[in-house]
Order: sequence, then C-alpha cells, then structure tokens
Amino acid sequence: MLPGTAFVESTGSRLANEGVSSARKHLEGIVEAGGGAFFLDEAYQLTESHNYGGKTVLDFLLAEMEN
Repeated sequence: MLPGTAFVESTGSRLANEGVSSARKHLEGIVEAGGGAFFLDEAYQLTESHNYGGKTVLDFLLAEMEN
C-alpha cells in the first residue's frame, strides 16, 4: 500500500491462474496512478497446497513488498 487513491482488488485464485504478468500489471497500474492499495482476497489460495501456479505469484508479490 502506498499513499494514493488507486484501488485494485483480486483473488488469490485469479492471480494464480493469470500468473506473475498480471500481478505485475496491477502493481504497475497502482504506481503509475501515484499510489494506492492492492486488496488480495483469499490470499491463502496462492499457497502450493491450494494452487500450483500460486507460489510463483506469491514469491513475486513478497519480493515486490520488500522493495
């Protein structure tokens, strides 16, 4: 979350299915808008036990949050 008015909502399942490129696109949109929030509903769906492709997206999001 960054100060700003942009708001993006997604689910863990949707992001896992769409992949890292979709997550990157959402984050870039927030940054380009001057900040805001990315609400990830049911984020647990990004874990390996729930969705195979989700771990890659989760790893990407965690690295972006650290940066």
